Formats: sequence, structure tokens, C-alpha cells
Amino acid sequence: MNLLILLLIILFPIQSFAMGAPPQQPPPDVPPAPVGVDFEQDLGITVVNQERLGSNTEALREILVAIPSAIYEWLECISVQGPPFCSSPEVNLPGVNIFADGNQTFDDPWPPGFQGKLQNQWAAVVTHEIGHGIERTLVLLRGLGNWQTELIQEAGCEPLNYLRGHIAGPCFFQNTSQEFFASLMNQWFASGRDMLRLAVERFKAGTPHPLNQALYVMRAFSVALGTEADLGAIWAYEHLNGLPQVEVWQVSPWGPGNCDGPVQITGPGFSLGLLLDSNCRAVALLHANGL
Repeated sequence: MNLLILLLIILFPIQSFAMGAPPQQPPPDVPPAPVGVDFEQDLGITVVNQERLGSNTEALREILVAIPSAIYEWLECISVQGPPFCSSPEVNLPGVNIFADGNQTFDDPWPPGFQGKLQNQWAAVVTHEIGHGIERTLVLLRGLGNWQTELIQEAGCEPLNYLRGHIAGPCFFQNTSQEFFASLMNQWFASGRDMLRLAVERFKAGTPHPLNQALYVMRAFSVALGTEADLGAIWAYEHLNGLPQVEVWQVSPWGPGNCDGPVQITGPGFSLGLLLDSNCRAVALLHANGL
């Protein structure tokens, strides 16, 4: 009997191993490893210090995929919490530097009292910095620079005349015009619909400039898709889990030389009708359904 018990004690762990005992699981508070993304192979973009993205690796890929490639054709490099930076001698590529630390707090791009959708702080920083590059490509290189300059001159120093006028005092965008377009991207990538809703509210209150700024953003994105002749489909954005996701809007008609008259903007759950003058400025609100 003693010999039988001894044999069972010896054989039991061997039998358990042979039957494939389940491996030890990591504790539940250990975060999963970041998803491996080859930005250079997939998107043609060099990401410097990619290991510093951590859990935001896939988030950066989602943001870039959500932007028409024609918009970031200038973008060959993204530096994450450099140095080195894209402009460093050892890299020397056109691009942007991102200094956000990856925390998941939320950035509020909307003025006080206006409830709009949010991006997480890291995504807001990324889209803002990419906005500077979009401005260089579309606004300066593709002939929209004069339009932007005119919008800033027309809006003057009154903060309420700007969609993002609450971020600083009077004359902020007059004195730092290089922040005008990138600042609009904080709202556009959080929610294009909320940007329009805010612009329509201001227009109804007698302030037309924010609506003209929203129209300008839409024109910039239509140029990127090569649909400027009759605007047609453009990519707009709504947030999902704090990140921008594409939704398609239809705008018609609105080609060069075709601004003088009615224009219809239609997206998921809303439609907006405007009367434009020959300079593509809104002069009348025809309808605003769902905004």
C-alpha cells in the first residue's frame, strides 16, 4: 500500500504536465503590449521614437488613416517626444513634432457654455500639430492663403468672431495668425457637426464670421480630395472613443466661380442650407435641420 501511494505522488505532476495544465496568467492590471505598426511601410511616414507612443501606437495609425493622404503628402516624419526631431540632422525630413505624453485626459475645444464632443488630450495635440502641416500644404501651396488672410482681417479683434476665440484675449489671431487654421482643427477633428452647430448659433446671433471660417475649412478639405470643381463629397469628422473617425458629407454646388447662390450641406442626421455671395461668404441662413 505504501509503495502504491508513493507511485501516485510521483506520477501525479507528470500526468498533469502531459495533459497540458493551463499556463500561468499575468495579473489583470498588466496592460497589453502595444500593437505593432510599421508606419513607414503602411503609410510612408517615418516615426521617430516610435517606442514612446506606447499604447497610442494604434491610435496614431487611426488618426493618419482618417485623413486623406493628399492632405499629408508633405508629412514624411513624426517625432514623438524628441529629441531627435524631424528637423534634426540625423533625420532631416519634413514633418511635425508631438510632445504630448499620452495621458487620457480630455481637451475641450469649445467655448464656455457650448457642449460639444471631445478628443482625448493626446489626439487633440496630434491633430493640432498635423493641422499646421495641412495649412502649409493646402493653404499656402494650393492658393487658399489669401482667403485665410481675408477671414482674419474681417473678423478683427473680437474673440466671438472666431470659432476658437475663447482660447486667448482680443486680437490673438491677428497677432498669431499661424495658429488660426491649426486651432480650427481642434474642433474639426473633434466634431465637424458641432463646429457647424456653433457657427450657426453665432450666425443667428448676428455674427457671420465663424460660419465663414467653417466654410473655409470645408473648402480646404474638398481641395484635398480633388473635388473642388463641385465640392461634392468631403471627409468630415466625428469622435469615437476620443479619436476622429471619418464621415462623408455632400456639399453642392460650390465650385470656383460658383459661390454666388444657394448651397446645400448634408451629413448624417443634418442638412444646412446657406445663401453665399460671390466671395463664398454666408449672407443668409436658409435652413438648419438637425444642428
